[in-house]
Amino acid sequence: QKRITIMEIMGRDAGWLTGAAALAWGANHIGPDFIYLPETPLDLDEFCERAVERQRTRRSLVIAVSEGVRATSGHYVCEATAMNPDYQDAFGHRDISGTARALCELLALRCGCKARAVEVNVLQRCAAHYTSATDVREAFAVGEAAVRAAMAGHTGVMPAFERIGSDPYACRIVLRNLGDIANAVRHVPLEWIKPGGAGLTDEFLQYVRPLADMENDEEGLPALP
Repeated sequence: QKRITIMEIMGRDAGWLTGAAALAWGANHIGPDFIYLPETPLDLDEFCERAVERQRTRRSLVIAVSEGVRATSGHYVCEATAMNPDYQDAFGHRDISGTARALCELLALRCGCKARAVEVNVLQRCAAHYTSATDVREAFAVGEAAVRAAMAGHTGVMPAFERIGSDPYACRIVLRNLGDIANAVRHVPLEWIKPGGAGLTDEFLQYVRPLADMENDEEGLPALP
């Protein structure tokens, strides 16, 4: 039986986390068939057509989609579901949920196949057993930098990472004004996104791969300000 699994991943305006799903591809050729990010609008008709076409060679499809993906109309895809709440946070952002469910309903209606939605939600925030070595090292480093900044009398600022190298990976910690960062978005460069949900380019993979490094060594430890 043909089936499609759509995994909804955090990302209202930027698709870094969803794009990282491309790292699953390896020599075994197992990974998401399509990846859709908020940076590019999603044509729902083409979305269904691509799924049907891919099913001719693969009975089981996996699609990674950011929660904040918008249709070509400019509306969030999740707005098509009645379950989407009309709640706004302190920045005026709507509480968006149900993107994968909406797309599954669309596929079931237009393609006549079994579709299942998986919303990782809060589990991806607390899966410490999947934390990369880079995350652990940088978490300790940025915490130390924050304490040092506070003891030095700094206020209204936060430690931020500034990347200074990719081969080998290296970054340094700098202090940035909160007003310059709060509610700001850093998008995935459009040139790193392949058209039609085909995935991410090698440049994107080279950028994010060190962040998912599972080697527990001290190389690349950020320099403190």
